[in-house]
Formats: sequence, structure tokens, C-alpha cells
Amino acid sequence: MVRQRTVQIAEVVDAAESVVQSKINDFWKELERAPLMRKVEKIYQIVSPSSTGSIVTGYKYEPSRLQALDEKRHEVTHRDRQSYRPEDLEDDLTFLFKTGFHLLSLPVEKYNLIALQRPEPGS
Repeated sequence: MVRQRTVQIAEVVDAAESVVQSKINDFWKELERAPLMRKVEKIYQIVSPSSTGSIVTGYKYEPSRLQALDEKRHEVTHRDRQSYRPEDLEDDLTFLFKTGFHLLSLPVEKYNLIALQRPEPGS
């Protein structure tokens, strides 16, 4: 029967790696369609920054503002294209760019990635 079957360690390791990779792929597929704030919350959950500050000059992370902008984006995209005020564009884009840089900086700070040697271009 199955209990008496011999299994090589390599088979078990390969199978385990396949299961783990499949679970990771499932997680990314699920997250791809998730709301913006859920994605940001996942970043914060994984990276667990030590402070609420940011290395981005003149930036403070404001989840409520990010949520409001995402709701505006959804409104303009799916309902009322005229609902966005063009005079808000520059300020909103600046906030979104800085938010992107802030989110990218979190794992860099946590894992000290600036200190790591980077590969040479073309290598």
C-alpha cells in the first residue's frame, strides 16, 4: 500500500516548493484585484515600519486622503467623468507620486537595501 512506498527527499522538497509557489501566485492574483487601500495595508503589515514618518521630503502618509483619491478615481472612471476638479490635479498628483516613493522606501529602510551592493548595468 501507500504507507510502504519509499519517497526520495528530493520529491518531497520539489512538491513542497511547488505548493508554496502556487500559494504565492494565488495570493498575488487575489491582491491584483484588491482595492488600493488593502494593498497598502498589506505593505504596512508585511514591512511594519517603525515610525509614521517618511524619508520622502515634505510628505506625510495620510491614509484617509489616499482613500479619498482612490474613491474619486473610481467615481470618474465608472460613473461621472465630470466630477473631478482639474484645479486639484497638481496637488493630487504630487501626493500620489510621493505616496508611491514612500511605499517603495519602506522595504528599503526596513531591510537596509541602500547598503547592499547593486549589480552593474548590463551584468
